[in-house]
Amino acid sequence: EAAVPAGARRLDARDVTDGSAVFSAIPGNQIRRINVAARLDAPQQVAPADTAIIAMDYRRGGTAERPTLSFVTADANNAIRLARAESRMNIMTRQMRTAVTTSEMPALPAGIVIKTLLLTDQADMVLVGTADGTVFRYDTRDFNAPRLAETTRVLPEGERLTGLYFLI
Repeated sequence: EAAVPAGARRLDARDVTDGSAVFSAIPGNQIRRINVAARLDAPQQVAPADTAIIAMDYRRGGTAERPTLSFVTADANNAIRLARAESRMNIMTRQMRTAVTTSEMPALPAGIVIKTLLLTDQADMVLVGTADGTVFRYDTRDFNAPRLAETTRVLPEGERLTGLYFLI
């Protein structure tokens, strides 16, 4: 009980909180402390300055020592970029250093309205969904040379696409 702050408020038979963490009694006469720690990394420039990002998707991967973050963005000019942020921790200083590489997708036809983007876990495929129900699939297995692999219409004429998601 010494690990629980004085004045903690009881939540239920097992848990109490001090407003910033939840303390739970667990077997072995021990206390488990659970709290949320939010951290913001430095911003990354993924589009030209003063260009609005209209859609994005991202996936986390890697390991605790070498995390990766892959993300795809579409800007107000319909330029689509795939970026990969790879971080490395210096084991001596415990400082994390992140390098970001970016690849631009081949251009889409003029006049389309991008509604949504979808990126696979391995960042090897990007799907671009447009308002009129057309989906463009990019093959991004070669990060430095992405290619438009196929285009298909998934909705009948007159219907509007509102989202594009993986089921699993």
